[in-house]
Amino acid sequence: MDRISASSAIRPVNYANAQPPSDRESESVNGPSGTYVQAWHVPPFNCATRDDGSYERLSAHLLGAMLWLDRAPPMTEDEKAWTINELQRYLKDVYGREEVPTETTQELANEIVRNCGQGAGRDEPSAATIAFARDVLGEIREQNKIKVDVDYVLHGMARDTPRGFTAMTHEAVSDLLDQNHLMAWAKLGPGNEANGRAIVARQLLQTLSSDLYDELTASNLGLTSLPDIPKSLCYMNVGRNKLKELPVFPEEISVVLVYDNVLTKLPFVPRNMKYLHAENNLLTEIPYELRDTDDDCVFYCAGNPLSEEMVNYWKNLISNTPKYGPDFGKLYSITNTFTDTVGKKPGVYTGSQISFGSEPPDLRPWDEWDF
Repeated sequence: MDRISASSAIRPVNYANAQPPSDRESESVNGPSGTYVQAWHVPPFNCATRDDGSYERLSAHLLGAMLWLDRAPPMTEDEKAWTINELQRYLKDVYGREEVPTETTQELANEIVRNCGQGAGRDEPSAATIAFARDVLGEIREQNKIKVDVDYVLHGMARDTPRGFTAMTHEAVSDLLDQNHLMAWAKLGPGNEANGRAIVARQLLQTLSSDLYDELTASNLGLTSLPDIPKSLCYMNVGRNKLKELPVFPEEISVVLVYDNVLTKLPFVPRNMKYLHAENNLLTEIPYELRDTDDDCVFYCAGNPLSEEMVNYWKNLISNTPKYGPDFGKLYSITNTFTDTVGKKPGVYTGSQISFGSEPPDLRPWDEWDF
């Protein structure tokens, strides 16, 4: 699907009356709460290149922003302008790793503020916000086959969120939008993940609200996706789940355990990483940026179908670079030797696996680590 420019994707609609624009054909859609009119789409990015986890995170961010504005009191023009700028900053960060024009985030911020500010002082989200959310998430639902029950998510978030509007500061708005994102993500998943997602959301909400919490322990919960991770998180154990991909690692994170999942790639590894346990996944590459982490960083990747090219790259790096000599702590190759490709698939390394670090994988809880 080709990207659609903001000028063609976004057309103002009076969601207070839920009427479609007269100059564009619209369609009726049977939603979970009846029939509504789908007036326009805001394609978030190229649907063919994304995965389910990315779409869930994006949906959660957008629903969280809409609920925030739905709870807003009447604003002056100056307050609206400030809110639009703040929301655009937030959306640019959410969309930051995608090729999305600035005009798209600007127009979307304008439309959210214009259409989602009619529920202030009420316990339930406004009909205008629900109709607007259905339209904005329509592209995600149709192109990626993810069904978003907007009524259920927004009403559930409204019940769990205190009424009122946060202070008009960048820090307060960022914190509240991050909290709303976690709450929306927890309600977006299938029923068999409800308990696991609630556990994740509860721990990460504690991380956002207190400097005393900087860990996520959520192994063996049947999770298929994760929300975006707070910047202050230092430890994450999500081993033995069903994760196909991961959100971006925050810069401060130092211990990550993602063993026994179905990951095909890892996010960019920050320099502060000390321990990354990714055994028994579907990884074909070792992140190149591991070269730039601290010398005491260890990485476990046994049980992954590493490509022969990747194995040779690290073998040559060890052999030809003085920094990565025989005693280099990042690569332990005494018992895990490099061997030639065997098996039927050319280009796939199926010999002894590479293991960074000379000790067995460390599964201690976060409070027992000493850095």
